[in-house]
Amino acid sequence: MPQSVPHNHHFIPQFLLRNFLDDKGKIWIYDTTAKTIEARGTKGAASVEDLYAWNQTDGTTDFQTVEDYFSRLVENDAAKVIRKLLGRGFLSTEEVHHFFRFVAAQLCRTPAFFSRITESMAPIMQEMCERMAKHDSGFRESLTQRLATDGTTQEQIDELLSVMGSGGMQVKPGREFVMQQGLKMIEEMARHFSTMRWCFFDVPANDPDLVIGDHPVTLHDADPASDGRRPIGILSPQVEILLPLSPRMIACARWEGPVSYGELEAGAVVVANQRALRAAQQYIYASHRSESLLSAAIAEKALAPKVQVRRVSQGEGLAIVTEYY
Repeated sequence: MPQSVPHNHHFIPQFLLRNFLDDKGKIWIYDTTAKTIEARGTKGAASVEDLYAWNQTDGTTDFQTVEDYFSRLVENDAAKVIRKLLGRGFLSTEEVHHFFRFVAAQLCRTPAFFSRITESMAPIMQEMCERMAKHDSGFRESLTQRLATDGTTQEQIDELLSVMGSGGMQVKPGREFVMQQGLKMIEEMARHFSTMRWCFFDVPANDPDLVIGDHPVTLHDADPASDGRRPIGILSPQVEILLPLSPRMIACARWEGPVSYGELEAGAVVVANQRALRAAQQYIYASHRSESLLSAAIAEKALAPKVQVRRVSQGEGLAIVTEYY
């Protein structure tokens, strides 16, 4: 029989979600937009229909290639590696590479990451559109010729160029472009991760469980003077990267420090969970139901950084600066 085409695309793989199941085989989903809590199986969690679908130039849609890349080339190997880590096993060089690629994929494949690329690129593309419509004679001539061939009147073309030049046409990157940017970054991020210092911490017996968000790899400024709310880049010397592997173990990376297994300090789970809530776009996943967790997730979402775009003149040039506040 022909293989069915996958449409339910998980941005957190089911093998990782299964680590967060409760004793009835369900994962608790906290929706900070709808402000609800519900229990589901992993098939219906952390997934979006046709998230990785690729609209091709011939008019067809490829639903499978990107999904297959994640499932076959990232997740299959990572599942074995993470099982080994949860058992505090020793990883081979090849397994270490699989782990770094998995962490990089989990950073770059989520709807939250795609939204951030869109937020960063949209102001630049908007400015380009306006300037091309107003000042690029080659663009104006090419567009005019193409539209005239399709039967568009000169009056309609002039009106379109006027709308474009005045900012009346909203421009943002297409989903294929955004997805391509994320895919291109995975190997680069994996290389950076391979040079960092990684520890795998168990949760102390008397501490609460870890939770995982819909953007599960969190980057945090570990500088004690930081309020921890501003975004930080992976190359910052103060960055601390966290990825929960189960309710009782979390992976942690820094640029300096030991490489080992260990145990979190008492109370550190609260900090790790707060970072997961802060980085999430909409959903938190946990092995238990908690109204206080939902309240905390909603509160952190309200405090999430917002995007601000500044246009800075530099002589005859212009810089588009995207800031978070």
